[in-house]
Amino acid sequence: MFKSTSTSLILTGVLAVIVGILAIAWPGVTVFALVILFAVYAFIDAGLQAMRAAPVPRGRPAGSPALSW
Repeated sequence: MFKSTSTSLILTGVLAVIVGILAIAWPGVTVFALVILFAVYAFIDAGLQAMRAAPVPRGRPAGSPALSW
């Protein structure tokens, strides 16, 4: 995307500073956003754990789909 790695690192650093300033300026919104992000992560993780806990038919690798077309 950028011509050099240093340009990408500088842009990432500037964006990180801007996000930090916004987090200090609006702590309520920041906490709310973090709570929402954690909730999304928790639901996705719970779904993946439930899929891992589901029984697997014998003779089939754990990652393969249950139905074969």
